[in-house]
Amino acid sequence: MGPNEGELLAAVIDLGNRNRRTLGFLPHAAFHQAAEGGTLLAAVEDTRLVGYALYGLQVTVCA
Repeated sequence: MGPNEGELLAAVIDLGNRNRRTLGFLPHAAFHQAAEGGTLLAAVEDTRLVGYALYGLQVTVCA
């Protein structure tokens, strides 16, 4: 999911906010940063958001 998908990103943020008790609080900026970094996946069925995955990748540098 990219940062230019504003409507979908807003739906993801809304879903996260509605499930805040289970998932914990995540500021809007974290969702935007994940979208920009390519670490936010949205699961869509037809045109409806059914879930999302926000993840981080560990960067390893080999010398």
